Amino acid sequence: MREPRDRIKPALRFIRIHFRQPLSMRQIAAAAGLTPAYFGQVFAKAVGRTALDVLNEMRVAAAIGELMEGDTGIGRIAASVGFKQRRHFGRVFKQMMGLPPRQYRQRHSSAKGVVAAKAPPLTRHVFGGPVDCGCGNSELIWVLARLQCAQCGGPAKPYKGDPDLLFEQDLLTTLPHPPDA
Repeated sequence: MREPRDRIKPALRFIRIHFRQPLSMRQIAAAAGLTPAYFGQVFAKAVGRTALDVLNEMRVAAAIGELMEGDTGIGRIAASVGFKQRRHFGRVFKQMMGLPPRQYRQRHSSAKGVVAAKAPPLTRHVFGGPVDCGCGNSELIWVLARLQCAQCGGPAKPYKGDPDLLFEQDLLTTLPHPPDA
């Protein structure tokens, strides 16, 4: 029998590639070759949170990038990162970041320039492929609408390794192995 972590790898790749599109759990489960109900159980066991949580984290990370880059409307940003409704986007964003999108934008940008803002953990996977500064630290911050390493201050550059492997590592290696049932 395959490990739960191995069973969900195709779904992780599917989420990483298609997170900006409207997705259903049925589509994500199908990518793993599992029924939606069983997929939900296997995913939660392997990752420690739901597939919807991971999908929303990817979407919010992408939205923060768009919020930090300019003055695009919140509704347009919500649609561009895969949310069907602006209101739902606002609720998810506030739950994850502690502020609604508009207030987040105002707090982290000012006439004096952009204040550093911590980027959500999966941010490095949302901009056309993973980024990395090369020092081995995975925590990034936004400074002047650019991602940089929170540890060394180096700029985030395109990651040269396997993007699927890095995404799996970010989601799966930080958690203890679940006990075998």
